[in-house]
Amino acid sequence: MEPPLRAAAVCVAAIISQHRPNVLPLKREIDLHVSPAVTESLDAMTERKLERIVIDLSRTTYIDSAGLAALILAMQNVQAFGGKFFLAGLNETMRSIFETLRLNQIFQIFPDVDAALAASTFCSSPTPSHECNLANYRVCSRDFVQP
Repeated sequence: MEPPLRAAAVCVAAIISQHRPNVLPLKREIDLHVSPAVTESLDAMTERKLERIVIDLSRTTYIDSAGLAALILAMQNVQAFGGKFFLAGLNETMRSIFETLRLNQIFQIFPDVDAALAASTFCSSPTPSHECNLANYRVCSRDFVQP
C-alpha cells in the first residue's frame, strides 16, 4: 500500500497546471488513485458555472472506470446548468477505450483543445450522438455538412 504522501503526489502530478480557466489538462493514468483529485478539479470548474469546459487528454495514457465516472458526472453537472463539456486530444489508446465503451457517442470529442475551443460556440447538441471533429467537418458534424 502506498503511503498517503506518495499517493497525493501522484494525484497532483496527473493534473497539469491550468493556463486557461476552462481547460483541464490531464496526464498519465487516470485511475482509482487519481480520480478523486480529478473530481475535485472538475467540481471546482463546475461550481464556477463556466459556459464550456474542455478536458485535455492529449497526455493521458489510460483511464479506468473511476476516471470515466468522474468525467461522466462532471459532464452531467455541466449540462445541468446549460454548459458544454468537451474532451480533446485522445491518443489511439484512449480513443479505443472510449469507442469500445461507446462513450464516443456520449462525449463531444475533438482532435485537440484549440479545435474544441473553436467549435464550442457552434456545436449545439448538449448530449451528442455524434463526434464533433474539425479534421473531418467544418465545425460540427451535427450542424454542418462535410466540405
